[in-house]
Amino acid sequence: MAGFPLVMVLILIVPVACEGTPEELEASFVIVVPDPPSCSPPLSLSATATSTSEVEISWTAGGTETQWTYEYGVSGFTQGTGTTATVSTNSITLSGLTSQETYDIYVQSNCGGSEGDSIWSVVSWTMPLAGDTFETATTLPFTISPEGTGCSTYSFSIDFPNSGFTASELPGQGTSDQGVDAFFNWTATTDALRYWGDGAGSPYIGIHDASGTEIAYSTYNQGDVVLSGWEIGDELVIRIYDYGTAMVNVEFCLEYYTLPSAPNCAENVSPTGSDVSFNNGAAAITWDAPSSGVAPTGYEIFWGTTSGDLTSIGVIDAPATSANISGLNYGETYYYSVVPQNGASLAIGCAEYSLTIENAPIPFSTDFTNYPAGFTESEGPFGTPSATVTSSAWGTSDFLNDATLGKGAKVNIYGTARDEYLISPTFDLSAGTHYLNIDAGITDWNGTEADADGMDVDDDYVALCFFLKMMELHGQSYIVGILHLD
Repeated sequence: MAGFPLVMVLILIVPVACEGTPEELEASFVIVVPDPPSCSPPLSLSATATSTSEVEISWTAGGTETQWTYEYGVSGFTQGTGTTATVSTNSITLSGLTSQETYDIYVQSNCGGSEGDSIWSVVSWTMPLAGDTFETATTLPFTISPEGTGCSTYSFSIDFPNSGFTASELPGQGTSDQGVDAFFNWTATTDALRYWGDGAGSPYIGIHDASGTEIAYSTYNQGDVVLSGWEIGDELVIRIYDYGTAMVNVEFCLEYYTLPSAPNCAENVSPTGSDVSFNNGAAAITWDAPSSGVAPTGYEIFWGTTSGDLTSIGVIDAPATSANISGLNYGETYYYSVVPQNGASLAIGCAEYSLTIENAPIPFSTDFTNYPAGFTESEGPFGTPSATVTSSAWGTSDFLNDATLGKGAKVNIYGTARDEYLISPTFDLSAGTHYLNIDAGITDWNGTEADADGMDVDDDYVALCFFLKMMELHGQSYIVGILHLD
């Protein structure tokens, strides 16, 4: 019955050997087993350090209780000698703690009445080292060098093996495998920093805003890179980190830098619109330098197939005002922008343009000296090229054809182990009568002459099924040929 103890009576009879007639000694014992407490202890007790001196303690109520008692102290303390308090909330903040010290906290539920108090729940934690995490970023241990100092010798170092720093696992863009790192607060006094990370250990740098978002970074062994993307007065965190499991002393340089004035946008950018012609998979874009403002030192080209989602494909140094964009396809629409730059300062608000490459013309012919314009590659069984494979072992060749149109293409169709496709662009054959002319042959693996046996009766062949397919041939062979369509 709840609330009442369980009583057990035990009667023990023990024979006793004495002089004369044997006798028995009888004794009885009462064992009282109390009911287990009905007040449940707190659940999911956890500790999360928010700085080098503060920690958040939280738990979940074990039942319907609304009051708890806690006691904490340096790990291993004797209960009754720690700091204690009673609270009516299931989370508390402890402050005034010591960095790198380990603590224990005990928490019990106060249910009141006949239910009483629960047993204690306990958790331990270690306060972090200053600078070991983004949340515990600390004061810079060095003074950033004045602008123009340069990096003839590496000015700063961090002794990671003996620093106590660990790997925070905060994501970064410099490398996908971040290792041990250190975090330092910096109130921006310039709109950029100049960094050399090609010293001992090749350390990376990341600049994070107050929310933790990385806004500038270096890549592997990168020297003399300008970092920017913030305003003077912003509260930032500088992160210095190593790669993977490396644990070495790292050396680097860091100096203040002031961004130069940004140029205006380029003018008369072209081409735009549809039916833009191209030569062997490439199209030229041109522009004029801005007619006012500072002169650009270069032009960064942004390119993509989705409006508003462009990627930098490189910088053209001034005074050049054109770029040849390769790897394009017939009938495809592309979006791009030309952004002038003056050093590390890029023009702001430059327009996005679009162009659509012309459809493959009729008559059509191609030279396979280089990768054929508008063609794609794949692998797969006859008639079903893979939708995910976009490469092959195709090569250019100048044998087994009369070279009227230039070099031919060699496609590997070795048995069932490799069935490759070299797929032409799409043609509009809706008007008139058209003819397909192909010079083709088969040669042994790495051969340069026609296969003496020719094609067997069960060989497949070149097929035209809405688009050109180079199909599997019997045996260890390539197909070689050039294409002309009119």
